[in-house]
Amino acid sequence: MSSGKLRNLLSSERGAFSVYAAIAFPIFLAILGFGLDYWSTLSVKARLDAAADDAAIAGAKAAVAYTLTNPSKLSGDALTAAAEAAGDTAAKQAFAANAGATLVTNPMTPNVSHSYASPKFTYTVSFNGTRNTSFANLVGVTGLGLGGSSTATESRPTWVNVYVLVDASQSMGIAANQNQMNLLYNASAKYNPDLNNYGAGVGCVFGCHVASGTSVTMEDVAHANNITLRIDVARAAIANMAQVAQANAVVGNIKFAVYQMQQDPSSGSLLNQVYPASGLTSDYGALGTAMGPNSYVLDLGNNNSGGTGDSNQTASLAQFAQSMPAQGDGSSSSSPLNYVFVVTDGAIDTPGACTDGHCTQVIPSTACDAVKTKGATVGVIYTTYINIYAKNDAKNGLDNRFNDLIKNFVGLIPGNLQSCSSGSGWYYEATDDTQLLADMQKLFQSTLTLVRLTN
Repeated sequence: MSSGKLRNLLSSERGAFSVYAAIAFPIFLAILGFGLDYWSTLSVKARLDAAADDAAIAGAKAAVAYTLTNPSKLSGDALTAAAEAAGDTAAKQAFAANAGATLVTNPMTPNVSHSYASPKFTYTVSFNGTRNTSFANLVGVTGLGLGGSSTATESRPTWVNVYVLVDASQSMGIAANQNQMNLLYNASAKYNPDLNNYGAGVGCVFGCHVASGTSVTMEDVAHANNITLRIDVARAAIANMAQVAQANAVVGNIKFAVYQMQQDPSSGSLLNQVYPASGLTSDYGALGTAMGPNSYVLDLGNNNSGGTGDSNQTASLAQFAQSMPAQGDGSSSSSPLNYVFVVTDGAIDTPGACTDGHCTQVIPSTACDAVKTKGATVGVIYTTYINIYAKNDAKNGLDNRFNDLIKNFVGLIPGNLQSCSSGSGWYYEATDDTQLLADMQKLFQSTLTLVRLTN
């Protein structure tokens, strides 16, 4: 090829390249500009997404906080509506504060929506707008869309009142387990007269905690010898509830009151509130101390050997129902859910000549109706009767008092007490101290499934 032809060819290719470059350069600039605008828009969106996250959380938390600080002013739907409004305001303020200068160049108002399904407030904060482009508009792209949303949920505390009603009749003076029964029998022998022709100094394990011919009760003997009675286990279980409440409650939303069900022969009262003196408490440390092993705030009470001063649980529960506040929705301290835990042997003392001037009958299945009619959830623990033998020895046959007072109807007690409870998961039978403590814990854990915060 001649040099002239080569120069002509190179000149032609340079010209073609110039044409191609002239066409491609604007496209390249547009792509570069669009990329810069796109990444800049992503940065703005990230800032707005974070603002929406914070706003949703702020709204939900503000709604819950409102319910905690204003329950004395409002309740029910009015409290919820006011709380939701407070949450809306907090969410919008949080969005503006966290978006900051971004809203100057990209002005927009977030959309805040909320819902409430007890016990949870749910807030959704969304934003939608357009960010003007700086370079991409050279090729007709004048703006890029900005949009996003965030949702947060916060649970309001569920307010509950837990009432523990403990049967203080003689059966709660039975030792906690067989080993403790043996210890009580041996320790009590010197204080008990021979009532059944077994010889002087007969020990006792059933129906013998009252003073009988002596100023010393078998309850006193048990305390002096570190022997655990059923009533002691009930106290320990309540102390355990206080510890668990301490770990799970917020702002004192779990409150307690402890009662003794006993027909006091001196006052005629059927029910005695033993802690606190009145009302309810959320001082879990003080409750634990009051129910401690060396405190007898809850004890067997003022019984006597004639059987009066023992149990009439039906009347006690009816009296309690009259004073129990109405069932609420758990939304505030003024609208609590009520839980009533009944610990009983299921036997009612009645006048008669069966043994020691009195008789017994099975608790009716309707005993808890007055409490349930007011909407409370009723948990029942049956402190199961086990066979009580004369001289604490099976070869001697059943103890006469057990035979006369309990044997004939003991098979009816479980069914009636189960009917007294609020149904499955709210009725337990405890034969000894280990089971009684475990069953009390189960009842309280069932309550905590509604109380515990789940954010």
